[in-house]
This record gives sequence, C-alpha cells and structure tokens, in this order.
Amino acid sequence: MFKDTKYTRVYYRIIEAARSRATTGYTERHHIVPRCLGGSNEPDNIIALTAREHFVCHRLETGAVTSSPKYTVLRQGPNRGDALVHHRHSAAKHAAALRVAATGR
Repeated sequence: MFKDTKYTRVYYRIIEAARSRATTGYTERHHIVPRCLGGSNEPDNIIALTAREHFVCHRLETGAVTSSPKYTVLRQGPNRGDALVHHRHSAAKHAAALRVAATGR
C-alpha cells in the first residue's frame, strides 16, 4: 500500500508527532490509512491534525501510495487541483478563524 519513500517517512513523522501531543484549537480528522486503500473509521486509524498538517499529509500520500485510482488521478489527472480544493478551503477557514480570534473581526 505505502511505498518506502521519503514521502512515506515524512508522512509517518507527522502522524507520530500528532499522536504525541495534546491537540488544542482547530483540528481536522485524518484517516491514517485512507479509506480508499482499506482503512477504517476505527479510532486507531483516525488522528487529529492541524489544517496545514492535513493538507501536507494528503499531498505526501500521492508520493507514498503504490497504486490507487484516487491517487493516480491526483498525480496525473487533468483535474488534480480540483481534488485538493477541500483541503485548501480548510486551510483558508483555519486562517480566517485565527484572524478573527486575533483581531475580533
């Protein structure tokens, strides 16, 4: 499922760092093993990540996965940018929430 690449190693470093810290503020749920690759919704397969970590993990998965139609499309397909709109939107929501918290508007 995951190839042994630099992307995989960085991916798991992010996951391990998230496991060893207390989460505060805005987080997003992330499936460690993607559901499209047989991952489940069980608590041990879900981790709370910051919006940036979540975005980065999904980008890293495209270089770490051996074969999956979903990730092949992300790497090679003409609409690969569209597939990441959700994650960009999440990062924008997070930035907006931080701005409101800091400035009150």
